[in-house]
Amino acid sequence: DNCSFDNGDYGLRFDDSDKFVVSNGYMLNNDVDGIIFSTDSDKHQFINNSIMNAARYGVQIQGSSNNWNNFSGNNFTGNGDSDNEYAVLINNNNNNNNKFFNNYFSDKSDDVYHVYDDNAGNYFNVTSYTARNIIGGPTIGGNYWSGYTGSDFDGDGIGDICDDDFDG
Repeated sequence: DNCSFDNGDYGLRFDDSDKFVVSNGYMLNNDVDGIIFSTDSDKHQFINNSIMNAARYGVQIQGSSNNWNNFSGNNFTGNGDSDNEYAVLINNNNNNNNKFFNNYFSDKSDDVYHVYDDNAGNYFNVTSYTARNIIGGPTIGGNYWSGYTGSDFDGDGIGDICDDDFDG
């Protein structure tokens, strides 16, 4: 709680670990990734953190068997320096049930996508419920995506159409 992991190659690196809670922390200005999961790291909770200005990825979930990790209330800003870099990269079909909701995504440029996920088994929303969200709205359900160009047909403050800031 309230720790800073900055100006290194990685802010946090997880290998063969389970059930850590990281809250109110700072992963800032890292040369590679803000957070990286290599193998067998499950059931971690990331709550109200700032994951900012990583040169490559804010969060990278690679390797295999990194499952059931939850990210909520986090600020992903300025991650990725160029094309094919992302705020979040999930790069293996064996990484499942990772959940990202009520997070704030804002990247450096139009050349950087917010998310790449090559597996359909991860989630970027939850069933909507009434509570103050990360940008002060009345509903929690998805994430805030800067530059979102989709539509909110039912007026609940949550976009109803995925746009091109999600890749994979």
